[in-house]
Amino acid sequence: MRKRIEKVSAAVATIALAVVILACKKGEGGECIKNKDCKTELLCYESKCTTAEDIKKQCQASESCSNMGNCGLGYIEADTAAQCVAKSDDDCKGSKLCKENGFCTFSGHMCVK
Repeated sequence: MRKRIEKVSAAVATIALAVVILACKKGEGGECIKNKDCKTELLCYESKCTTAEDIKKQCQASESCSNMGNCGLGYIEADTAAQCVAKSDDDCKGSKLCKENGFCTFSGHMCVK
């Protein structure tokens, strides 16, 4: 009987911990380090939980877009933060990096010669 109570107690403790962890995920504007710090529909970008649409807009309006061609939202993983990356030849061709240095071809999330 005692072992059964210990098993039930351990299961309850595990469930309670999972609920606490899920409840700690940050909402929009919350501070974060990685995507998994934010609620499911949000990503961590520049240390704030943000929607993918807002990140895309910020990427397109950024100096990184005009200078380096990093105009799109990069590949997303739970253990990383979102970042702006080149997504196409058009991103690269519109950049200062292309116009001044010839890095006009998209390859592997970056602009290359």
